[in-house]
Amino acid sequence: MKAETKRVTVTLPPTIYEELERLAAKNGHKVPGYVRWLIWRHLDGQDISLPLFPPGEE
Repeated sequence: MKAETKRVTVTLPPTIYEELERLAAKNGHKVPGYVRWLIWRHLDGQDISLPLFPPGEE
């Protein structure tokens, strides 16, 4: 079963996008996946009472 998701659109200056491209490529990823990883990493360090992943999807 696919989890329900929402989309987010972000506008960045070209220099920041290029840096994200460089960092993503360094780890074999594209910018969208790298940004998702950055967000998850940030959220993982926060005091959030709801589970970030539905049961069985970690």
